[in-house]
Amino acid sequence: MKKYLKMICNLLLYVGTYFIVIKSLVAFGKGYILNKPYIGPWLNSNSLIVTVTSDLIQFAIFYFIFKKFKGKNLLEHVRLTQRISKKNIMIISVIGIASGFFTSSVIKLPVVTEKYSDLVGIMRYMFVDGGSLGIFLLFLIVGSVFKEILFRGLIFNEFKENLPVALAIVLQGLMYGLMFFSINLPLVFYGFFGAVLFALLFIWVKSLWASVIAQATCQGCMYILMLTQDSILNADTAVPSIIISSVIVLAASVYLAKSCKAEKALCENAIAA
Repeated sequence: MKKYLKMICNLLLYVGTYFIVIKSLVAFGKGYILNKPYIGPWLNSNSLIVTVTSDLIQFAIFYFIFKKFKGKNLLEHVRLTQRISKKNIMIISVIGIASGFFTSSVIKLPVVTEKYSDLVGIMRYMFVDGGSLGIFLLFLIVGSVFKEILFRGLIFNEFKENLPVALAIVLQGLMYGLMFFSINLPLVFYGFFGAVLFALLFIWVKSLWASVIAQATCQGCMYILMLTQDSILNADTAVPSIIISSVIVLAASVYLAKSCKAEKALCENAIAA
């Protein structure tokens, strides 16, 4: 009972910090910065910088908490110090790019653009309306690292240390979907499946860099496809792209899982010898 209570308290700390920081920054921006003529227009056109600032502040808070009160190095705790092989980087990049094609294809489907305009709006904000190329690259790098620290490194690990792995994967996926998309069920499921994939990559490779690379390559691919508008992906090419990208993600994921299992067995045999 005590370990579950501790788990809940830690989760509340992580989630509470996330919402307090981001909500405070948004309120501060709206109340004190947007009305300033020398910075307000720029901030309005580069609003992703708020997310970047929030991520950096939260990282500093969590790093301090782990160092001061837990006596741990945050980066070691979330396994961001674990190296990853070039082979795995390539495979994960393929998974991330294919995932980017999959998501970009889904939002090109007429039924999605008509019924789920919220999803299309979120994608446009992140990849078109949120800022300049420089701001997006900052968002891509900082956001990919911090989101994985928060959701896989902290939240998922917290569940995994106290619950069966399968349940931990499901719960962190639901939290990811709900925290980003509130109670919009189609969007929650979209976030859920992405979070499950990233958690599996983290488990197989045993390094947070796995999900960071997948996150970054996925969003980078989506950014490029969004800029091309309908020249590559459109209503006619969406379905074939969804099928092809799904097969690639599935095949590459299975290959990665088997490869990591074989590497683990090889290491264990070497140690035993």
